[in-house]
Formats: sequence, structure tokens, C-alpha cells
Amino acid sequence: PLAVGLAGAGATTPAIVAFLVAAQSAGIDSLIFTIGVLGPTSAAWRMMCAAVMATACGLAVPASRTVSSHHPVSSTEESTVLKRISEGLYEAFTASLKEVGPSILFGNIVTSAVAAFLPAGGLALAVQLGGIHGRAAVLALALPLNFCEHAAVPLAIALQKAGATGGLAFAVLATLPGINVSSFGVVANFAGTVGALRVALAMWLSGLALSLIADFARFEVTQIGHGEAMLPEWYVYASKRIAGVAVSFILLRDLWELVQSKETSSCCSDKSCKAD
Repeated sequence: PLAVGLAGAGATTPAIVAFLVAAQSAGIDSLIFTIGVLGPTSAAWRMMCAAVMATACGLAVPASRTVSSHHPVSSTEESTVLKRISEGLYEAFTASLKEVGPSILFGNIVTSAVAAFLPAGGLALAVQLGGIHGRAAVLALALPLNFCEHAAVPLAIALQKAGATGGLAFAVLATLPGINVSSFGVVANFAGTVGALRVALAMWLSGLALSLIADFARFEVTQIGHGEAMLPEWYVYASKRIAGVAVSFILLRDLWELVQSKETSSCCSDKSCKAD
């Protein structure tokens, strides 16, 4: 939704793509979580790598691509801060959510299908290939998966325990949340399918280069804390209910608009209505 808002404000496609990748790769909450589980050094490097990869993905999109906006931007001179906040929240939970919802739903379906059909071991099997082929396979398999920036931490730890090098584990940590099937669809809305493919390729190449550089620096993904409960229970509970209410509101509103449009067309089909 925030990316859609940037488009409505007139931001360029490279800036929107860079924002999408950076926002998914790392944030304040994942910084704190990473510090607690992997330590401040790994957390700091993760933040810096997220910025570099977001820039690379933004540069992968042609700057000449124009962004069409369907969301009007209210004048900041005529509205108060509270009004702008309320309008932004309403836009995020209605029109923006409706626009990105199909991509998110499709991404969840694909991720579930991949998890169901992959053999036991998942990415750890690709690690066993070794060499550059193993690195490329692991990063390629990780690209479409819907893993948030928090869930990527225990996965990276598990990969290193399964035999992956520290550099490869860190590359998965840095690249895994950056793009997935859901965000690929959102990026395609702004940059087109070819642009989205270029972004995915840039992310994959960035991860490959990062894994080699991190191994050269002898970087290790070492767990120093525990992160079984990645988010507070109250947060998880509330998030599910808020998302359910938002989706229900959109469905009810669309149903109401459909009924209204049918009533209008029925009225206009009447001769008296046409005469008016």
C-alpha cells in the first residue's frame, strides 16, 4: 500500500522498486530482532546490504518507465495532519489493499504449493550441490518464497547448520525477504513483467555476489540469542483480525457497488429513465 501511495505522489518507478525491496528486506523491527538473535555486527551488515541491493534493484528498472496513478493525492496545505493520517490509513486499508491483495494471495498460494511439493530438506538439499552451482540454486529457489524479514533469520541459521557456508547463509538472510512471488506481482504493476524479471535477476546476482564476498571475509551466521517467538502473541492475534476486517470491508464494499451499478443499469433500461 505504501508503494501505491508513492506512485500516487508521483514517485518514479526506480524509486518505488527500491523502496519495495528495502522495506521488505529490513526494518527497525527486524533490526532489533536480528541484534537479539545474531548480534549487532550481523544486524548492521544486514541493513547495509539491504540498502545496496535495493539500490541495485531500482537501477535495474528503466527510468523512462512512467507510473500511472489511480489514487488522488490531497493537498497538504488544505488538510490537517490528523486528516492526512486518517485519509492515508483509509486509502491503505481500502483501495491500496484491494490493488495489491491479488498479488499477495497468489504469492501465498505459490509458496504453500512449493512447500508442499518440495522434498524433505528443502533448500538444504540444494546446499549439498556445493560450489557456484549450489549457491545459485539456493538463491534461485529462495527468490519466490514468501518469507518475512523475521522468518529469514532462523532459516539462515538452519542453512548454515545444514552445511551452507556463512556467506551463502548470510546472502539468503539478506535477499530472501527482498522479493517473492507476491511482491513480484506488485513490481510488475509498476515496471511491467520485463521490469519485474530484471529486478528478480538483479536480486539473484546481488545475492550471489554477496555470498562470495561474505565467504571471502569469513563471515559466519552465528546464533547468540533465541528467537522462537518472533513476534508477540498479541501482535499476531491483532494483525490477523485487522487483516480479516479490512478484507471483509473491501468485499462488502465491492458487493454494494455491484448491486448499485445493477440498479442503475436497470433504471436506465427503462423507457422513462431514457426519456429523462
